[in-house]
Amino acid sequence: MPAAARRRADPGFAAGILALLAHGVNLRLRVGADAQQLQATVTAAVTAVTRRQ
Repeated sequence: MPAAARRRADPGFAAGILALLAHGVNLRLRVGADAQQLQATVTAAVTAVTRRQ
């Protein structure tokens, strides 16, 4: 794929997604989610943000 066609990273967008993720994990932890559920949530979110198209 040509360099010009590659998707550029948007640090502000990524920071917003990560802040929402941290908030969501905190809320899920407070209502009793176990470590395995939290790990799956974080893994899925980070994979979605870092996936290259």
